Amino acid sequence: NHKKGSLDTAYFNGVSWDIETVDNEGDVGWDSVLAIDQRTGFPRIAYYDITNKAFKYASFDGKKWDIATVVKLKGGGWGTFLALDPKSGYPLLSYYDSLSKEVKLARFDGSSWKVETIDKGSHVGYRNAVAADKTNGLIYVAYYGLNGTVKLASFDGNLWHKIIIDKNVDINRGASLAIDPKTGYPYISYHSSDQTLRVASFDGTAWISKGIDKGGGKGWDNTMVLNPKTGYPVIGYYAADDKL
Repeated sequence: NHKKGSLDTAYFNGVSWDIETVDNEGDVGWDSVLAIDQRTGFPRIAYYDITNKAFKYASFDGKKWDIATVVKLKGGGWGTFLALDPKSGYPLLSYYDSLSKEVKLARFDGSSWKVETIDKGSHVGYRNAVAADKTNGLIYVAYYGLNGTVKLASFDGNLWHKIIIDKNVDINRGASLAIDPKTGYPYISYHSSDQTLRVASFDGTAWISKGIDKGGGKGWDNTMVLNPKTGYPVIGYYAADDKL
């Protein structure tokens, strides 16, 4: 019974919050992810339209919102994430295809959206995140894989290379991904099966996983960015005791 729901944005003007409706055609705005185009300073949003079983992309040009349908799915989808290509500014959108049971990447090349499969299997990519290295443009997708794993796929321009980061993961609770601009190494935040928010990072030789907050379902729906001044991670997340 999904009939109506809108995608809104809230912008703080220094005194109060300005709230604007971006899209209200049907029940839209699920799994919304926002990114700021560093070249223009304007927001970009990826989100799911449950009415049409479609992933959409909204971009603001300073006056109005342009809304594009990225892909329509016969069986629906879930878990979209957004990054902007550091060189072109074009969007990269990762998502889970419920019918084919695949995690996919849709990328805009300036004229159309190209879709490719990264990995497949039941609930593979049900939660996912995409990021791009600002130095070399390398694309990373972190996602939940088979048998309670969190995986990282990297695209070298020709092939996807996939590795397992952790084997003790709760696949339903969200993952996030960020790239250290100084080293080019990824950070992945995720929720492990022992009810702990964890962060896995690569030090140039090996992956190191650290427990950040444990107990009570800590780490659900986590979102991570790296502080641009220090390079250290900053994470927002939900805990099962109804705290953000």
